[in-house]
Amino acid sequence: MVIAILGMFNTLTISLLERTKEFGLMISLGARARGACILRTTPKIKWDKDRGKEPQRPREDYPWFWGWDPDDPNVAVDFVGGREFDGNRWNDLHYTRAFKQAARDRHAAETGGKS
Repeated sequence: MVIAILGMFNTLTISLLERTKEFGLMISLGARARGACILRTTPKIKWDKDRGKEPQRPREDYPWFWGWDPDDPNVAVDFVGGREFDGNRWNDLHYTRAFKQAARDRHAAETGGKS
């Protein structure tokens, strides 16, 4: 039992001595106990929108930039755009395969098959 305790003490002491330089470096960079996490410092992440609004775009080509009601699940499928351009990208919109194919066919007819 005594040998096991000495072995644990030795392991902990050596691992602490090996990490002393890293702890000192992190403290000098501003790490504190209250902000300590697995990275030792909490990264400053901006969770809200990181860019401005999109420029004015035509509703036929970019319906996801035109306002919609996110509380109405019926308009989220094959959404063709709201009445007003708001410049925010709405990612919860879903399009059926037939709707996408119709848009591709319309685009091909307008451009003569060129992208």
